[in-house]
Amino acid sequence: YYNIQKRKMGGFISGKEKNVDQTLIDVLRKIKLDEVSKLKAFYDSKYPETFKLDFLLYEDIFSEINIKWEALGKRLMDADQTIDVFEVFAVLFTFCDGLFELKLKELFILFDFDGSGEIDFSEMYLALQSTLLGFCKLLGFPAPSSIDVKALSTKAMKMIDANENDNIDFNEFSEWIANDEEIQDFFVEYLSYQTREHALKQFQALYHKYLDCFNVASGFQVKAEEESKEPKCDISKLREQLMLRKEAIIPETEIEEILLLLDTKKIGKVDYK
Repeated sequence: YYNIQKRKMGGFISGKEKNVDQTLIDVLRKIKLDEVSKLKAFYDSKYPETFKLDFLLYEDIFSEINIKWEALGKRLMDADQTIDVFEVFAVLFTFCDGLFELKLKELFILFDFDGSGEIDFSEMYLALQSTLLGFCKLLGFPAPSSIDVKALSTKAMKMIDANENDNIDFNEFSEWIANDEEIQDFFVEYLSYQTREHALKQFQALYHKYLDCFNVASGFQVKAEEESKEPKCDISKLREQLMLRKEAIIPETEIEEILLLLDTKKIGKVDYK
């Protein structure tokens, strides 16, 4: 519960994975969104009230994708030899190849069980449970408990429900996904995607770290909005500051390459601009 309070998504989908099948991840990213949508339509028409699948039912629904569907099923299978259909669709809609906005809409519709156009607390709980369990099984993270998911659902509802009507519409849902740092970090690592807002935030954070290095190395306090070519600082002093912060800013192996690029005039100094 402490982790849930500390991080927006509870830290369940961050950290070093324990047992990831990268080949499977790469394959999932090649499946087209419209293929997954067709599978969902087939499931809705043939098995609308079946939420736990044995392997034969799973095969009937998902073998059409024809790409490592068996490996995915075994990865998501529970101890009772069943597979949660919503975990499968949560994984497929997230990892498949398609426009992010369209995938997000499909995920929202997936958990809008009553078709109201909004997600209430019970639907949020099922959405987080299915999504987190699916991701954790796929990537080898420890699965969260039902107590953890319920606490996270309560926190998420309070954070997302901007108009405080105890329901979340698609705009509120999209805003949450776009601004949750852990979700965005997850997208960057596994989907090679991030929103413009997240990219800008990451750039600004890194830029200010570099600026701090320059200020310390030069002995001046340059503000981020200033564009003056002065002051200058010695490359050797800048190297010292970068080395002190190498884990937070840049790998040690890349520091010399960066310094060579900065010292364009080959005079051992670099100006602010």
